[in-house]
Amino acid sequence: MNMNTIVSNSVNLLSTSNINTLSAVSNIAKQQIPIMKRTFFNVASTSSSSSLLFNNHNSLLKQNSILNNINTHVSFRFNSTEANSGKETKDETKKEKKVEEKREEKSEENKEDKKEDKKEDKKDEKESEMDPAVKKLLESKDKKISDLQNAYKRALADTENIRERTRKEIQKSTQFAIQKFAKDLLDISDILKMALESVPEEKREDKSDNILYSLFTGVSMTRTQLLNTFKKHGLEMFNPLGEVFDANKHQAMFQTPMADKEPGIVIAVQKEGYILNGRILRPAQVGVSKKPDDSEKK
Repeated sequence: MNMNTIVSNSVNLLSTSNINTLSAVSNIAKQQIPIMKRTFFNVASTSSSSSLLFNNHNSLLKQNSILNNINTHVSFRFNSTEANSGKETKDETKKEKKVEEKREEKSEENKEDKKEDKKEDKKDEKESEMDPAVKKLLESKDKKISDLQNAYKRALADTENIRERTRKEIQKSTQFAIQKFAKDLLDISDILKMALESVPEEKREDKSDNILYSLFTGVSMTRTQLLNTFKKHGLEMFNPLGEVFDANKHQAMFQTPMADKEPGIVIAVQKEGYILNGRILRPAQVGVSKKPDDSEKK
């Protein structure tokens, strides 16, 4: 085989992307190098012309350098293709793993579904194999169980209601435990008020009569302290003078026709009312205005 044909063939093959072909060309070139060397030495021994020997030597060196370039190019292309193929194989293995994992998950789900289907089928088979008497007994037991569950739930609800009512009653009992005692003390407050009102207004601030002034001041202070004690325990006094009559809070003791006021207005308060923790302990005893008659107008 001529060396020029080998080089031309190898150059043409380098233009292609077939790595296997390039590696084959490189192997052929390596095999031909010793042959070319022997040819060179034979020519050198037989040829009489030194110029021919020199030309053959130069051509051999050029061809050897070309073959070395071919070998390096082939090895570079081969290594790059191996790296790319390695990446591709890794990606393919990852994809295959993902596919296998998905298949395993689907297979597990299918197994669970099959197990449930088998259980249901077994239940159906057992029910179909049961005698009608056994079925009736089971149905009656199921009804009893449901009835007992309902009764249990109702008992729980009743217990909770009783607990709530008891809590409210205890709260009310604590709030209104002093109701009777406080109601009895209201008369004392009324008596003290009557004692204060019995002193004429012009003598309430007159210090010339030291005894009367001291007595009035002491009674006034006693009533004020009593009302403060009432308020501390949730008992408050209210005076509805000038308000609209309210049957829930007021007790009408008398009615007076008055032309200058609208009917149903509280015009006098005989006894103040008291409220214990929001509940009326004693309604206020009041006098109410009414519309005058025609005869009374004349």
